[in-house]
Amino acid sequence: MTRPLALVLTLVLAVTACSSSGAPTGFDQQPVPLSDDLRTALGGGVETLPVVERNFLEGCVLAETPRIEGADDLVASCRCAYDEIVAFYRANSSGETPEEAEQAAYDQFKRLDDELKSETGVIPANIEALINGCAT
Repeated sequence: MTRPLALVLTLVLAVTACSSSGAPTGFDQQPVPLSDDLRTALGGGVETLPVVERNFLEGCVLAETPRIEGADDLVASCRCAYDEIVAFYRANSSGETPEEAEQAAYDQFKRLDDELKSETGVIPANIEALINGCAT
């Protein structure tokens, strides 16, 4: 059941996580409006999200990729996966200032995205485990 979640999210990361008209340098930058479809999927109430999070959730929740078999709540699984990946990189980054640590965490996330775009890109086992833990 959780293996398809990791496969779908690999595609999501590789295709959408960091794409935007400007290049964000952190997870919380560039708040952008949600599409009507994503706002509806998220249950309303949220009008904007940082561009990286919005792109990740749009790709995961709305992409025309194979649906996650066995996921009771796709939105919850996608939100969990994003939150877990970001938390992991934040917890495992370093810098002399909080800003430098945040930049290092984002750079690690961006490297993952870049690696997954390559022909030989494979999701690291530690990230796959985080994603698998989010299948609900």
